[in-house]
Amino acid sequence: SPLTLPLSNAYLPQPLIPRDSSAPNDSKEPQLPQIIYSSRTHSQLTQVVRELKGTSYGTRLKSAILSSRQQTCLNPSVNKLGPSGSNMACRVVTLSKKCKWYNNLKFGKFKGGVAAAALPPIPDIEEIVSFGRENVVCPFFLSRDAGRDADIVFMPYNYLLDPDTRKSLTDNVRWEGAIVIFDEAHNVESVSSDSCSFDLTMKNLADANLEIKRCQQICLDMIDNGHDGPGAGNSSLPGSLSNSTSGKSSLSSVLAEAK
Repeated sequence: SPLTLPLSNAYLPQPLIPRDSSAPNDSKEPQLPQIIYSSRTHSQLTQVVRELKGTSYGTRLKSAILSSRQQTCLNPSVNKLGPSGSNMACRVVTLSKKCKWYNNLKFGKFKGGVAAAALPPIPDIEEIVSFGRENVVCPFFLSRDAGRDADIVFMPYNYLLDPDTRKSLTDNVRWEGAIVIFDEAHNVESVSSDSCSFDLTMKNLADANLEIKRCQQICLDMIDNGHDGPGAGNSSLPGSLSNSTSGKSSLSSVLAEAK
């Protein structure tokens, strides 16, 4: 069964009442905590969303589902790349404002959350992507925008467990006082381990070793030529070695031995 726990201890002392989306931002009325429903895969989240639509809450709640660029990106120059490549490419084209889907969402007629408000109350990934295609807006960022006013936000484990990804959602999820549900919580340990791990291949080690040898040779050449690179003096050498002949000799010996 799902594991449920509060994300923080910041509980509201007064009785909770339903959130009024039309209330002004400075309203002092307490809000219901946002529910974060996390599962291992996108397909599992899609199934949960489908089940929620069939309940009596299907027309009484607003939800958002967060997914990867591989699931939602419409930019052909970005979505053809792998996971890490598409993430980097997306940052480049959005920062340079060269993605029409992102520009239309953030700076066009759909800016200010207009597109998110036009989504169905409980959209699935396919509906968000379809809306993005029809209106030429970015489904990836649209789903994040929808999270701001959602009662329930669905997301994969790694969105919640990876510190960098979680930090990137600061403006899209109300973390304070949120209730977190881990579906199939027995998978959390392995996913947490994966999010804090990385692969170090033999090629990585070989490339690093090559770079070290190049740096060693550059340093030795600079010492032999009596300078440490462009500019006056030896300011780039450590302070204890900059103006010391014996220090330079010691550094040269160390580099030569390492070589």
